[in-house]
Amino acid sequence: MSAKKQTPRKPARPRSDFQRLSRRFMSGLLRSLFFINAFPRYKRAGFVLPTTVLLLLVMTLTVGALSFRTASRTQSTFLAREQQVIDNVAAPAADRAKSKLEYLFGKDSRFPGSSTPSSDTLAALLGDITNTALGVTKLDTDPY
Repeated sequence: MSAKKQTPRKPARPRSDFQRLSRRFMSGLLRSLFFINAFPRYKRAGFVLPTTVLLLLVMTLTVGALSFRTASRTQSTFLAREQQVIDNVAAPAADRAKSKLEYLFGKDSRFPGSSTPSSDTLAALLGDITNTALGVTKLDTDPY
């Protein structure tokens, strides 16, 4: 590293007490005038940036929360409509199956009441087919 050359200073001339006192008085007077006139400005100077940042933060959080709420509400509405369509399509089939089971267990004379029938016997009864091996005969009219 190179050492910087220092220029020799001239020896300071001794100042008189009057010069020193007048210089201190003037600098003190100017400093006090500057602070008196600038105090309200300095008082407000640190208030604008934090207020702006806080306002932007609150606005961003509010907009984000509203957007999230809108998106979740839209999604839940969409899913509810899809579920309603599925229920509307499946309801007739579920009602038909329920009525078949009610008829089979309540009114069908071919149903063996003394023992639990096998799954093949139940399938033949529900399908209304003739199966002589299982002892199931087809009905004349379809009760289902």
